Amino acid sequence: MIIVNKEEYIKEKIKFLTEYLKILWIVLIAVSGGTASLFIKLDSPIKAILLLIGIVLIVMTSSIILLLTIEIFRLLEILKDGGNKNE
Repeated sequence: MIIVNKEEYIKEKIKFLTEYLKILWIVLIAVSGGTASLFIKLDSPIKAILLLIGIVLIVMTSSIILLLTIEIFRLLEILKDGGNKNE
């Protein structure tokens, strides 16, 4: 059985969440570009449906990015305090 220090666990969790955050930023940029191009040339019902789906994805991705950022800051505060707070 491998025993992991709580501080090391938090550091690895921060690294994982940071990588996840990078991927979500790329998804947000890609979906935003596609949605903007659909908005510029909106000439069919299919494009309108795809535009709405894009807007929903943008809102969802932005929300997840915000939550991940808050979680990363919370974990950094735990590390700063020396791991005294409960995870």
